[in-house]
Amino acid sequence: MPAARVAAHAKINLALRVLAREASGYHDLETLFCRISLADDVVVRVDDSTDRLLSCTGEAMPADGLGPDEQNLAWRAAVAYGAYDNWPRGFSIEIEKRIPVGGGLGGGSADAGAVLRALNALNPRPLPSGELLVAWPVVKGQVSEDGLLRHAGEIGQELHRQMRARALPARSSPPSPCRSCI
Repeated sequence: MPAARVAAHAKINLALRVLAREASGYHDLETLFCRISLADDVVVRVDDSTDRLLSCTGEAMPADGLGPDEQNLAWRAAVAYGAYDNWPRGFSIEIEKRIPVGGGLGGGSADAGAVLRALNALNPRPLPSGELLVAWPVVKGQVSEDGLLRHAGEIGQELHRQMRARALPARSSPPSPCRSCI
């Protein structure tokens, strides 16, 4: 079964402005964020079966789990990709959670973006970035668009133009707070 492994990096928002509401009900965003080295490990496997599996483990897993698979953002990203491209029929997603759940570090959207990148890397006919954006509305609203920007490779450049967002290079540790921020 072909597989791809992707690191789904956490991020820290340095600035975030919520702008006008769009006709869709979502808001446009301006954001400045820094990707950090803390990352979930995401492995995606594909096959011709109709089996769809999700396994989440790791030190950051809550005791009561993450809820039903169908509500998981990584699962929804895989289903959206498959619905758009009719590929793959079957998939298996393994996530080792290191990003704290609910910690405001974008772990769920990072995992979803990592799944999109992995599926596109495994696809015998990879989707161009513009088409991959078309697959996104099935998940949109459940995943922050900055998560998609950070984790969907080339898609980020197109979304960057749409969102006016700016990503900073990854750091091995979070930035130190300045005196005026303490």
